[in-house]
Amino acid sequence: MARLSTFLLGSAAFLSALVGVNADCSQISGNYYCDAVSAIEYQNIGFSGSYQQVTAMDTSSCTCTSQTKSFSGSLAPVNEELSLHFRGPIQIAKVAVYNLQSGSSAAKKRDVESSSSSSDCPKAKRTGHSHHRRSAVVEEVWITETVHTTITRTRGVADGTAAAAIPATTSASTAANGNVVAVVVDDIVSAASEVASVAGDVVGDIAGAVTSVAGAVASVIAGAGSDFSSSSSSSSSTSSSSSAAPSVTGTAWVRSSFYEASSGTSENIVFMNNMGGVNGSGSWSSCFGNTLSYANANGVDAAAVPQILEDVTIPSNKEVIIFSGEACDDSCGYVADGAPAYKGFSGGDKMFLFEFMMPTDSASTSSFNLDMPAIWALNAQIPRTLQYGDASCSCWTTGCGELDLFEVLTTGLDYMTTTLHDFQGTGTQYGGGGSSDYFVRPKTSYMQAAVVFSSSDKTIKLAEISNVDFGSSITLDTVSGWGSNPSSIYVAS
Repeated sequence: MARLSTFLLGSAAFLSALVGVNADCSQISGNYYCDAVSAIEYQNIGFSGSYQQVTAMDTSSCTCTSQTKSFSGSLAPVNEELSLHFRGPIQIAKVAVYNLQSGSSAAKKRDVESSSSSSDCPKAKRTGHSHHRRSAVVEEVWITETVHTTITRTRGVADGTAAAAIPATTSASTAANGNVVAVVVDDIVSAASEVASVAGDVVGDIAGAVTSVAGAVASVIAGAGSDFSSSSSSSSSTSSSSSAAPSVTGTAWVRSSFYEASSGTSENIVFMNNMGGVNGSGSWSSCFGNTLSYANANGVDAAAVPQILEDVTIPSNKEVIIFSGEACDDSCGYVADGAPAYKGFSGGDKMFLFEFMMPTDSASTSSFNLDMPAIWALNAQIPRTLQYGDASCSCWTTGCGELDLFEVLTTGLDYMTTTLHDFQGTGTQYGGGGSSDYFVRPKTSYMQAAVVFSSSDKTIKLAEISNVDFGSSITLDTVSGWGSNPSSIYVAS
């Protein structure tokens, strides 16, 4: 019983999960999907930690060495350089990267390489994430699916009012009208079958622990009542930190990189993939497989020199990577031998804009990631050493950071999820978590989306936008209006 009590009562996250599994969410291939939303916000992002930074890759012994690299501060470690990754089926119409202009000086523009749910939603701590890994010495990229397993959830009251998002360290939450969210013990009993997929062999003991759980929940609610009553006086205060404009201190968002498929324009962008050793780009070894390579304009093959991606549909299980056009220097750290190396997109105040479509792919011969498109960001050190292969040759497993932006997890599904992978609050790279709400996949028309990193308030906001021209600069007011009152919030512990 001690083991069971610890499992049930050791964290507020698990109590929330027990309540949440009985809500109106769908479980598909082990993942929970709740509500379609137009904006999702990560809050309280950034912590102090470290990861193993690769310092050498020895092809004679097939081993990699590393050193400990520490980080801290707002948005860390995803304030470091990021590379942008696109997996088909996807059509990329536009991509733009912006930096927050500080004071009267414009953001530095790098040399151009080439041109012409409401909170009634589970917070998913997604495990089993391996879709960006593969075995070494295999030229074809095999990327297996992500599975979201453990969920936590805040819950609305009977009148449908959204409950306020609460950090994982808080044990209960309140509705926007000040009412305490009901945590019903009967829900815990009826949730046993759903919890089976998460709790495993302890589910059979849950009924015997209901009394303990009920007492703990009652204590939490009684102790937090005064905080709840003062949390809000109207529906507009569902999340006071998210409804206000980001407290950025710059004067405008200034574009540093840009791509437009229809015109063949590329500014400060290099298109790459993981096909090193093919067509005269990058390298291949029996130890580590393929390095980075320049991507062919068709989005499928490698190229000997940089090429601008054509207006094409990238097929299933094929990947294109975008870096900046600035060649690497010592700040990039170690780079795999023979790999073309460029800097990613760095800083605590950066913004990515995308215009894309994810059409159905029923004709692909790929048996992996069939019709599972995705857009995600990696710590740029990962692809510069080894994105797919020996885990010790990349900082990924030690938590240097990945942010899945718009990812389809099951073949043909219409839902795009977002997940943060670092060690914050969990101690494993599967941590960080995210909302189980989703964006609707744009299968037949283009979607515009913004991803805004704000260091001043430790947030990352993903929002669906429309009629934006991706111009050379965008005002603070315009950006702060995108998803300014997100219906889905994930608060990192």
